[in-house]
Amino acid sequence: MARLTELSKADVADLCGAFDLGGPTAFSALDAGTVNSNFRVDTTRGRFFLRINEGKQAREVETEACLIDALVPLGVPTPRPLRARDGGWFVPLGEPPKYCSAFPWIAGRHLVRAELAVADVHAAGEALGRLHLAGAALPPAVRERLGPGSYTVSHLEVRLATIRASNRADLVPAEDRLRTALADVAGTRDPGLPVGPIHQDLFLDNVLFDPDRRLVALLDFEQAVVGPYAYDVAVTLLAWAFGSDDFEPALSAGLIAGYESVRALAPRERAGLFAEARLAAVRFSITRLTDVTLRATIGGASSGKSYRRYLDRLDRLEAHGESGFQALIRGR
Repeated sequence: MARLTELSKADVADLCGAFDLGGPTAFSALDAGTVNSNFRVDTTRGRFFLRINEGKQAREVETEACLIDALVPLGVPTPRPLRARDGGWFVPLGEPPKYCSAFPWIAGRHLVRAELAVADVHAAGEALGRLHLAGAALPPAVRERLGPGSYTVSHLEVRLATIRASNRADLVPAEDRLRTALADVAGTRDPGLPVGPIHQDLFLDNVLFDPDRRLVALLDFEQAVVGPYAYDVAVTLLAWAFGSDDFEPALSAGLIAGYESVRALAPRERAGLFAEARLAAVRFSITRLTDVTLRATIGGASSGKSYRRYLDRLDRLEAHGESGFQALIRGR
């Protein structure tokens, strides 16, 4: 969990005033997220979610807010960001400033892996399909704010160099393995896959369900970029359909079925899913090494998210091979 910023009562009162949330009556830090500092705030007007966007520029925070604000009217279930009294999407806090965003509180809970059923992953796949359809209908001015993001192959190569430069002998085998896999997958991806706005991070902790197990919200669009839809499907598949030691065929097929109940995958996209899944496994292995393992090495907080979990996914993908993977997503 990230707890990089602590808020005082005075800070909370100032932020509630700046967003016109009412007078604060209680607040608490949330044990969620690996990047931002998150808070629940109760006020005389209700309950709200405050996020301190750690390490972000004002334009990045504004881009996410503009994206979500445009997606909500297109039917994407997600809390709409609140504007501050001055009309902006954030309130600066401290010096140098960090930027605070505010959202209405959405009641619900995150499911845990052990309780996942086919209906749950089907709902997640369906929501992702709706997101992709909505993203394709975004106003050009919103879409143009999104770029390719910071998880391109070249960016991941820079992160690998950071791991090498750390001189951690225990990480050399993983770094070597990931460097080889990244080079291989970069040469096998299909550059002609359909692209559009994608979430890029639809993990279980970015989806809320109500007590009846109905999906009520998608969260955290801060990593949204323009990229292949198939990559977003692959990221979600790796997050939702991997069991204790391998992909579960029923969950894998359920997620794809949910997605295709809204947006059919083109044959080229389905064929490209294996390479996109390998890239996703490499990406999350690398980012957990740099953002969690190395951060803990230098005294930062660790979220407990281990890079080995995504190395395991990469191992299983490569053990299944492309034909085995295609059988998995058909439920075999």
